[in-house]
Amino acid sequence: MPVPALGALALRALRFGASLALGAGPVTTAAVSAEQLPFRGAFGAVTENGCKSYRERAEGHYIETYGNGRGYSATGECGCDVTGVRKTGPSAYRLSTICRCNDAQKPQPEEATVVVTSPREIKIDGRRYVRCK
Repeated sequence: MPVPALGALALRALRFGASLALGAGPVTTAAVSAEQLPFRGAFGAVTENGCKSYRERAEGHYIETYGNGRGYSATGECGCDVTGVRKTGPSAYRLSTICRCNDAQKPQPEEATVVVTSPREIKIDGRRYVRCK
């Protein structure tokens, strides 16, 4: 599948900065169900003031999980359903998703890696995202 969870994470959202980065650490091939994603809620990119955009429900640099961790919306432009999760390191997960974005004519498959650095922070493509309040 093409890359965009969190690498090019939000898919089109990726384009808007919601891409996820691959984390360092030993690589495993353990399969994890979508319900076992280690992050839930809304996260905004620190450098782009993503949480402010999230609170205003405006287009911006943030992601928000929904459906018990089975999907997320990105930048206010895309809705993505998680189709698979694979643990790739102690705190890194490779996500496979199908995203529907406002600027795309049809759903797009995407792959990305999210690194959970703490309960309040994740990294997407090396960018720091913090939990929005």
